[in-house]
Amino acid sequence: MTTTAPTPLVTLEDRAAAFARDLARVVHSRDISTLNALTQWGRIPTWTPRTVNVVRHATADEFEAFSLAAMCFAQFHRSADSMHPGRPGTSIGRAARQIGSKKTGYGPQFGPAVDAFTRCLTAPTLTDLVEPLRALMARIPSDGHPPHWITLAIDLTNLGGAGADTVRLAWSRDFHTNRSTQDKDTQS
Repeated sequence: MTTTAPTPLVTLEDRAAAFARDLARVVHSRDISTLNALTQWGRIPTWTPRTVNVVRHATADEFEAFSLAAMCFAQFHRSADSMHPGRPGTSIGRAARQIGSKKTGYGPQFGPAVDAFTRCLTAPTLTDLVEPLRALMARIPSDGHPPHWITLAIDLTNLGGAGADTVRLAWSRDFHTNRSTQDKDTQS
């Protein structure tokens, strides 16, 4: 009997997709201890074999970004019964548009949402982004749409490198522009 080696995860997109599948397994298995440990990223050393397994597909250069995405995932899902993958392409900016209420306004019309988003946008490093992202994720409604976890892992990886300005611009555009307006702009 011959066996073949698993296909290597060559691209960042492949590694991010494998990462998202591992995150889904944590929720589906109701692994509350791993979710709780992941929410503590950046606060205390929380890495156990189970939490490191979640980010196992990341390269050394991607480890911090994937870990931060895992923290966001765990923050959003710690009281959820099922995994929400987020809509493909949904960035932090798009997810932050949901913060607020009919009474106060949403996203760019709601001061606390603007403040939380601005702190994320202006964090100079991924390490400096931990607490602002944690605070922003805590404000996203549990019945809302979180960021797309694959997109978030890719965005955070790029934010830590040469693509930082491109990510910040995309997040800002997503936060300040209504989706239906963006769709009309791309069709013209």
